[in-house]
Amino acid sequence: MSRLNFKTCALLFIVAVTMHNIEEALFLPSWSNPVGIEVSSSEFTFAVVFLTVLAYLSFYLSIRSGKKGLWTYFFTGYAFAMFLNVFFPHILTSILVQEYAPGTGTAVLMVLPTASLVLYKSIQGGFVDRRKFYVIGPIVVLTLAASVPLLFAMWRAFGS
Repeated sequence: MSRLNFKTCALLFIVAVTMHNIEEALFLPSWSNPVGIEVSSSEFTFAVVFLTVLAYLSFYLSIRSGKKGLWTYFFTGYAFAMFLNVFFPHILTSILVQEYAPGTGTAVLMVLPTASLVLYKSIQGGFVDRRKFYVIGPIVVLTLAASVPLLFAMWRAFGS
């Protein structure tokens, strides 16, 4: 376990996020319309590509800013958001609609373990201060959650 440092865990996490977002982009739009969620494939793909690029960018800037840098807090907050995303909406939605919700498999099998490692290593390794993260982490989660409908709206307004 000692070989899994923060940087390695962060790399595994962004690969997991990429795989998760690919699964969602391929299958979620067609699945969501029959269950009452109106989202086009193009607007959803725009949002997940934006958020995936943001994961890579924040990882890079986190490594550049180092321990306790602003981007390290943001990246760790992103991991916290994806950790929560496993449970809501993925697992909860699968239970409520009693069928597989696209993204649940990659969320549980890839995102959950890698996000957990990033959270653990960031605090254990001193990359973020636990008390500061208790404030900044939820702010990042709420910001990312709010960005999704805004990204959909941006695509509808300016996309093809």
